[in-house]
Amino acid sequence: MPPAPWLASSDVIAGPDYREALLAAYVRAYPELRQETIPSSARLALLGGSESLPPALRVELEQTWSYPELFGSRHGRPWQISPMFAGPAFDPTFEHMPVLSLRAPYRTAPPGREREHRMPWLVFGKMPQRPTSYPDWTNVSETLLMAARARRRRLPSTLRSPGGSHLTVGASETAVEAELNSASWSRAYGEWEGLTGSTDWRGRPLSPILVGNPPWVTLYLGVRPDLSPEEFVRLPESLDRQIALLEAAVGAPVARKLPIEVESVELRDGYIHPLPEPLFRCPQCGRMTRTERGVNAAQLPVNLLTRCCREPLFASEPAH
Repeated sequence: MPPAPWLASSDVIAGPDYREALLAAYVRAYPELRQETIPSSARLALLGGSESLPPALRVELEQTWSYPELFGSRHGRPWQISPMFAGPAFDPTFEHMPVLSLRAPYRTAPPGREREHRMPWLVFGKMPQRPTSYPDWTNVSETLLMAARARRRRLPSTLRSPGGSHLTVGASETAVEAELNSASWSRAYGEWEGLTGSTDWRGRPLSPILVGNPPWVTLYLGVRPDLSPEEFVRLPESLDRQIALLEAAVGAPVARKLPIEVESVELRDGYIHPLPEPLFRCPQCGRMTRTERGVNAAQLPVNLLTRCCREPLFASEPAH
C-alpha cells in the first residue's frame, strides 16, 4: 500500500486526496459543519464581469472551480472552510496549489455605529511576492490595494514572526492596528506559520496572511502535505479568538456573546448560497438589510451600500 500523501516529504505538492482528508478531519472535529460543493456557474455569477477574464482562465474556472467546502455556524458567526487547489491557468508552474482558507464575518464597529468609521480594512502577515499566487487572488490583491490607497503608500513590514518572517501589519483603525501588533497576534501567527513550513522557488507553500475586507475576514495559508490533516483542525478556534480581539478593540460586541445576524442569499438561478451574509441596520430607513459593495472608478471598494436604500453604511470619504 502506498504511503498517505501527507507522509510525503514537504516538497511534494498535495493533491485532491489530501483535500478530502482535510475535509474529513474537520467534519470529525466540528459536526456542525456540513460539506457542500458550490457550482462553478454560481461562483462566476458572484464574481461578476467574468466575461473579461482571460479565455484559458475562464475555461478552467468553468471546469474546476467547483470543489467541496465546509459551511456552518460556530460561536455566533457563519464559517466557510475551503481547501482550494489552483490549476495551471492560475500559474503555469504548478498543477495543484494546496491553500487552506477560513472566512467569517466580523464586526468592524458596534452595531448601528458604522457611520462613525470609514470603510475598514486590515492586513496581517507575510506579504506575497505576487498576490496572484493565491487561488482567491482577487480578495488578497484588492485588500492590499485598499490599504495602499488609504495610506498613499505600500505598507511596510513592521514585525518579525516567531519563525523569523517579516510581517506587514496595517489597519484602517488605530485600535485594530495596535491589537494586531500585540503579543497575542504574534503567538497566533507562530502557530499558523508552523503549519506552512518553508517555501520553494515557486513560493509554495504560501505563508499565512489575514485580510479584512468587510464584511469578511479571511485567513489563507499554504498546506504542508507532510503534516497530518488533524494538525489543521485547531485553526477555526484559533482564528475565532483573534477575531474576537479585533471586535473588542473597536468596542463591538464579540460574536460569542451577541451572534451576528445573517440572511441566506439566493442567486438568480434559485441556488441558495451556503454562506449567509451578515445584516446591518440601514442608516436611512432603519431596516436590517444585506449590503453590496460601493466602488470607485478603479473598482476598489470605498463603502458598503444597503440593499434597501443604497445608503452608504460607513462614513463617506472626505471631499478633495
